[in-house]
Amino acid sequence: MIMSETTLRQQNAQTQAADALSLFSAPDTSPEDRRDALTVLISNNLVRNEAHSDSMRAGLDILLTQSNEAGDSPWRLLAIAECIRLSQVDKRLASQIFENLKSAFRQPLPPLQNLAVADDRLNLVRACAQMTSDWIPSYLAQGIAEEEGGEKARIEAINALLAKSTTLSYAIKLLAAAFSTLRPSTESPSDTIGRRLIRSFQGLRSAIIESEIEAGSDIGKSLYDFLVDAFSEYGRPTNEKVKIDLSREILSTLHELVRTRISAAVDPTTYRVVAYCRRMCGERSWPEELSHPLDRLVFDVTEALLLIGRQGTCDQPLREQLDVLVNHKERARNLTLKLSARNPDLPESVRKWLETGRLKEAQPASEPAIESAMNRVDEPIGIALSIARDLRRMIDTIRTPILSNIEIFEPNLLNPTSQLLNDARILAIQMQHISSTRSIDLYGIVGEEIEFSAKYFIVAGENPRQKMIVRKPAVVRMRTDGTIGEVIVKGIVE
Repeated sequence: MIMSETTLRQQNAQTQAADALSLFSAPDTSPEDRRDALTVLISNNLVRNEAHSDSMRAGLDILLTQSNEAGDSPWRLLAIAECIRLSQVDKRLASQIFENLKSAFRQPLPPLQNLAVADDRLNLVRACAQMTSDWIPSYLAQGIAEEEGGEKARIEAINALLAKSTTLSYAIKLLAAAFSTLRPSTESPSDTIGRRLIRSFQGLRSAIIESEIEAGSDIGKSLYDFLVDAFSEYGRPTNEKVKIDLSREILSTLHELVRTRISAAVDPTTYRVVAYCRRMCGERSWPEELSHPLDRLVFDVTEALLLIGRQGTCDQPLREQLDVLVNHKERARNLTLKLSARNPDLPESVRKWLETGRLKEAQPASEPAIESAMNRVDEPIGIALSIARDLRRMIDTIRTPILSNIEIFEPNLLNPTSQLLNDARILAIQMQHISSTRSIDLYGIVGEEIEFSAKYFIVAGENPRQKMIVRKPAVVRMRTDGTIGEVIVKGIVE
């Protein structure tokens, strides 16, 4: 009887899978062959079926043993990467794998670039993201700087670096230290570094939008030093396209930074890197190709001037950033004239400053007066924070299903709806940053059972109990040691 072609293919696949399982579990299999064998097992959907088989367990034990071996062998890194690949295919193995991998991260690993395959580097970065050793942030930064063509690995490393950093400024300082050690063996090292920076800033820009960490008090200096340090050995790029593309990415990243971190937007030192980009592009005038990112930053600076102006503040260094962002000082002056004309509600002294550029000596307000004024806005800030957190939870819940449905039934509304959800999320994040500047937080989670305290909550009803359900969190001010200080607005329990 002649076998059908389909039956023959199935038998061949079964034989190939059986051979791959034997190869994966054999102690004398080379690391590359074990990786290829695992690829066959994954492609044939056999990992889940064989997860608890003796052969699969034997192969996993070999990988875990190799992961903990000492030395700079790339096979150690490959073993860790393969463990991560296994954990992603079968979540039942994940907890055992991560628990056994912890010991492999007690000491720094060999460089990421010891792995020749980009997907292997990606999985190693994913392992680093799950671990908590002190050396990992610097290790990730070095991996980002040295990454050549593995864009997924670079983006994953940038996201992991920000997740492990206390501020954006700290993460950028680590990147600066890593890039300053690059020594490309190319005809034009400065252009090579420039291209590497372009791809890194592309990933950093996206990560900044999604991340919730603060900018840091010296973010402007950190960004400026980043470029200075990166080109300290070879000088600035010489290729015109590299210079323009790098400037575009830096300016775009700066735009995302200041539109999501209000504290950075009103600090003139944040924009220091703009002058560096202008010098890199020729100093006299900006190339036409950069008009779009420059226009967005002009809008950011004018909005920052308006924000502080409504508080009666004039910041000359911030105003002078417009001179750097435009090609002619006359245009900068016209921008501030129009800003004054469009906002007649601004204090007269601020409008006069916007129109003339000259500051009038003013008596500074006393500390008690400033604090008293700020205290009056604490209650609405706290209420807005509560709404913002509910909004973020709602967005996270409905985003995927609502966009999927719109894509099917109203595809022309997909982009504006996605943008609306993104803007709402950014607004919620900004509200959180504003609250943190006043040390304002929420106590209690809606739906959570909590120990009742009359200090923090009002009872809805007439039967207070020892433990009650939170219906509205309390707005509180946190002390510097992380404990709760005063209660600004009581919550509601029932």
